[in-house]
Amino acid sequence: MNPDSIPATALILTRNSAATLRRALDSVEDFDDILICDGGSTDDTCAIAREFGARTIEQERTCLNEDGSIRNFACVRNAALKEALYPWVLSIDSDESASEGLVAEIRVFLAGNPPPGVCRTPARIILDGTPIFRSSNYPGYQVRFFHRDAGRYKKPLHERFTPHSNVPIRTLTSPWQYYIESRTYNADYGKDLPHHLAIYVEGYKNAPARKRMRGTYRALRAMLGIAIRAIYNNIVHPGPNTYPLSYEWVRIRYQWEIIKAIWRTLSK
Repeated sequence: MNPDSIPATALILTRNSAATLRRALDSVEDFDDILICDGGSTDDTCAIAREFGARTIEQERTCLNEDGSIRNFACVRNAALKEALYPWVLSIDSDESASEGLVAEIRVFLAGNPPPGVCRTPARIILDGTPIFRSSNYPGYQVRFFHRDAGRYKKPLHERFTPHSNVPIRTLTSPWQYYIESRTYNADYGKDLPHHLAIYVEGYKNAPARKRMRGTYRALRAMLGIAIRAIYNNIVHPGPNTYPLSYEWVRIRYQWEIIKAIWRTLSK
């Protein structure tokens, strides 16, 4: 191990991620172990990973659909955690990055030899290169840095690392970052939506009415929350560092599509 390296694993899921992977890898280059969990990329993803000295493993086949797409994201991530060289893991996607501040915080945190636990990390949107400081989903805390024995990923979609009971939970101040390009935003949304909805449909297949009602309630509550916060942000804090209403509207549409997916199987 390089004495200047961070004694932790950076875990990144990929599938044909060549367009964004270098940015992600640049952001975690200080980690002693970089682990790429790849889903059968046919572009330069694996070659780029080798450039950075990253290890590459295949996504667990039992977690995938027949076409190679991910059927259960939590399943894929839990399987990948077993291959990490270090118990402390930073998880980002191939189109995301760890901010310099986050990497610095993690370095200081680990220097204190903390007991197994999890760290909540805020989100930061980068829209066409401009950081967004106000968005309906902020602060957007997620457990992105954690000891792998402190919990487990749950949910097949929008998976979250869920800590065990009585595990220390800390909050970091520097963000993980995800990037949105206006020129490709609608195309990216349209590409991902059918895959996401298929997972929802499968999850609610043969589900009782009570479960469907709970899912519908959560989606409606999310729609209302997005609308209130988005309107407030754009009226009180207009400007380039506020997430535009047109993009917030896409979030509301997404929740509506979830509601339709929840009830879709009843019509079959």
